[in-house]
Amino acid sequence: MRLPAVLLLGLVGLMLAGCPGGGDAPETPTAGPTLSTVSPTAAPTPSATATPDPYATMPTDQIEARGWLQKVLGPSSFSPPCPEKLNAAGVGCAQGDATGDGMTELAYLVPVKPTGGKTGYPAAVFVRGGRSQKLEEFALDLTADASILGHAFFQMKDRTGDGRADLSYIQNICGATGCSSRAVVLSWDGTAWRDVGPGEAVSNVDAISWDDSGSGNVLVIHGGKLPADAPPEAGPTRAATTSYKLAGGRYVSANVTKDPPEYLYHAIEDADAAFEDDVAGSAVLYRKAIDAKDLKDWKLKADGADRRSGLVGYALFRLVLIEASQGRDPNPAIDRVIKESKEPLFVYLAEAFRNGIQVRGGLVGGCAEANLYLHTPQAGGADPGAYIAQLFNYGYANPPGSKWIAKLCPF
Repeated sequence: MRLPAVLLLGLVGLMLAGCPGGGDAPETPTAGPTLSTVSPTAAPTPSATATPDPYATMPTDQIEARGWLQKVLGPSSFSPPCPEKLNAAGVGCAQGDATGDGMTELAYLVPVKPTGGKTGYPAAVFVRGGRSQKLEEFALDLTADASILGHAFFQMKDRTGDGRADLSYIQNICGATGCSSRAVVLSWDGTAWRDVGPGEAVSNVDAISWDDSGSGNVLVIHGGKLPADAPPEAGPTRAATTSYKLAGGRYVSANVTKDPPEYLYHAIEDADAAFEDDVAGSAVLYRKAIDAKDLKDWKLKADGADRRSGLVGYALFRLVLIEASQGRDPNPAIDRVIKESKEPLFVYLAEAFRNGIQVRGGLVGGCAEANLYLHTPQAGGADPGAYIAQLFNYGYANPPGSKWIAKLCPF
């Protein structure tokens, strides 16, 4: 059978399209990228680990303080002992030959920031140097003071006269009724460190220094007045300047100078001190106390009764004793007590004293009758001793009122 011409031509076209070299050339595939054009992905460079700055974080306890100091000092100590970074971190430094071996010891006052919200300026104390380079530790309970005052007192100088440097720092001691401070003076005795500072602590110290102007080292401390936020039951207090001198291998109190009185109680206290040394001369101080209107009157409670009358009555009666002790007629002074004293106790006491002079005779007879009254229960069972103890109760920071009964008429 013969195919139609049109169909035959179509088959020939299909055969030519499938043969190489025939018709249009096939598309050339796109070449893939060569190795020379591939950019390898670089591996990330590990970042260097920063070395922690030991000065950035201060220690929080004694153990950390030791480790911190050893880290910043390194295998050998610094010279000078306080480079700028230590100063910036609040570390106090001092140096001197404490052992007498010709080599320098370095002392460090390291402030500590304890946790728990505690306030103050606690610090640890370390001494390093000498031949062994051993790190000695003091104030293990972190009672050393790193305040401005504590830094100023942190020194290594000869305070015992043996030619060797002694280490001094302030120790703070806190309890239920507040804080007090004492001067620690560490001296090397050849085998160990020994504290030769005063054994007593002073409350609310605001100045402490060494006075080297005289013939020897004198330690001077000012303090003793309780802070304004002290409990009212503490009573009136005032500051004093105490000088300590070395005696028997230890610093002991040599002189106490009290600040001028702010309270009437302290004016009477000064007059009593003068009475012990110079009976006649103390009269001027009792008169000043009687007339002092500018001195404060301490009260346990703001709305409490006026307590001035007890102290003024006491001063008026002391003038009676002074007159009698000088051989003068005490009756005008007795009359003044009866007329001016607003405290009945001293009116009765003055009358008993006058009766004693008339019956027994003299100063001693007057006091004998007055003391008999003080120790005799009154009508209704009233105890004069208990009354006096309450009348002269000026808080726990002062001698108890019960001691006053013995000094009302001491002859």
